[in-house]
Amino acid sequence: MVAEGDEEFYDSGDMYGVMVLSQRDEHVCGACLDHDGKVYTVDEKQEKKPIPHDGCTNETCRCSYLPIPDRKTYEKMRSEDPDLSNLQD
Repeated sequence: MVAEGDEEFYDSGDMYGVMVLSQRDEHVCGACLDHDGKVYTVDEKQEKKPIPHDGCTNETCRCSYLPIPDRKTYEKMRSEDPDLSNLQD
């Protein structure tokens, strides 16, 4: 689960967006893997609250946010629609 201090950092206005990252290991659940690599603006993150995921089967969601510092980086990541799920063995 995302720590309270991390939430404050992302909501402080210093970040443009976030990418959701799952642990991509043998314990990751399907709900988390489905969200892996999805990109949100900070406003979307606040509205949708993607972590913890609905349907996460782990006792505590182990997903995290990767900060996206600016709009240019966000648009590049969004346009390429990164699919990180293929990194799992």
